[in-house]
Amino acid sequence: MIQLFCGLSLAIAGCRHRYDGNGSGLPIARPTTERYGPIKKTENEPASRPDDDNPEWTSEDFTQARPALDVLADVFGPEAAETVRRGRGQPPKDDRKVNQTLHLDADVLEAYRREGAGWQTRINQILREHMPERPK
Repeated sequence: MIQLFCGLSLAIAGCRHRYDGNGSGLPIARPTTERYGPIKKTENEPASRPDDDNPEWTSEDFTQARPALDVLADVFGPEAAETVRRGRGQPPKDDRKVNQTLHLDADVLEAYRREGAGWQTRINQILREHMPERPK
């Protein structure tokens, strides 16, 4: 229950907040004795009942279960399974950046930061322009 300083009350799960009324808008929280039990599963709920299209799994079904990619390879061939397979995360970029700690003078760094968004990219471009040529 939230009790606002004007006397209006709102319910929030398991906690009672009282606003201090000094204009800060910060609640003063104190626990209540109200407790909410777990969600009860009913036998008559259609989503929880097995049917002909979706029978309930037995322990034998669980022991015979295989990864989906293995089943795809058996049914449609290894090429199909390989096209469905994807790696973890995003694919790597061609121009990957390297995280490197670099000590700069505070006034130099502040000058680039004042230029606004993209200051790191600008520093990278300047370093690239002044990069020494590699001997071949």
